[in-house]
Amino acid sequence: MHPRSWKIILLIAGLLGTVLRIPAWSEAIVPPPVPGRLNHLGETAPQFLGQTAAWLALRKYAPGWEAYLDDGARVEESQGYHSWTYEVGAYVSLVSAGLVSFDLRGRLMFQSAVSPNGHWYFLASSFLSDLKARLGLSTAWGFPYLYFRHSCKHDLDQARRLIMHQGFGAGYQSPDWNILGARPFLRRTSLTLEGEANIPAVFPDQPVEIYRWGLAGELESTLWQPAPWLGLFAQARGVVLGNRRDSESWIDVDYQFRLGVRFQNDGSSYAVYLEHEKLSDHWAVYQPKPAFLTSVGILFLGNPGAAP
Repeated sequence: MHPRSWKIILLIAGLLGTVLRIPAWSEAIVPPPVPGRLNHLGETAPQFLGQTAAWLALRKYAPGWEAYLDDGARVEESQGYHSWTYEVGAYVSLVSAGLVSFDLRGRLMFQSAVSPNGHWYFLASSFLSDLKARLGLSTAWGFPYLYFRHSCKHDLDQARRLIMHQGFGAGYQSPDWNILGARPFLRRTSLTLEGEANIPAVFPDQPVEIYRWGLAGELESTLWQPAPWLGLFAQARGVVLGNRRDSESWIDVDYQFRLGVRFQNDGSSYAVYLEHEKLSDHWAVYQPKPAFLTSVGILFLGNPGAAP
């Protein structure tokens, strides 16, 4: 068998598994993926704050997902409440020694919807926060890790549904593969898998989201890189969620596809992308129905410790 054949087989299997069945993050359970490969690189000497990164992102959703009718009446069963999403995030490798590292990443997301009665014709819909602490190992065969994650969503202009989520999990991120070697196609391909078990809320009187556990994964690849500073990339993500509320279906399956162009230099980059996702519960209404969202996004990432 050709030395690269096993990589191609793994890539195809990962694509099929991601698209057809399991793996990665639902926005309701975890916001959109953290950009770039933000991992400890395996330095031998102890380091504090060895790698840091920060990003800004803006997403605009396709029309048809607004929260209000023309007369200003609220749409109780609206799937969306999505018009714009604004995100800021940061990653810090707090401490590392040899192969072991402890890192922290956090992000804040502000969501808005259209309101014909608003002064600026938009409604400050909700505010989401996401915090994830990881303990991991940098090895030649990948990056396994344990983590704790806390996410919560708060309404702003209107009180609808406060959500709190937290859980412990384990994950694995593969090394980057250049599937076709030195060719400019299928470069820096990686697979990430995670499993998470939810735990009771820190504040028992606050409502929690409906899922007990999740199995997740993501396949990312630079499809074509004609120059070191330019690349066409794709991400395929999916998630299987254990649902404790729905008597008709105890498992929900969500997915997300992202295709875009990335411009980069010395680890920092910006990207423009098109995204489509299915969310079984987007945290906006009390009786959630599946939402199918299409959006255009732009992302700026400052990651001086990353490989170009």
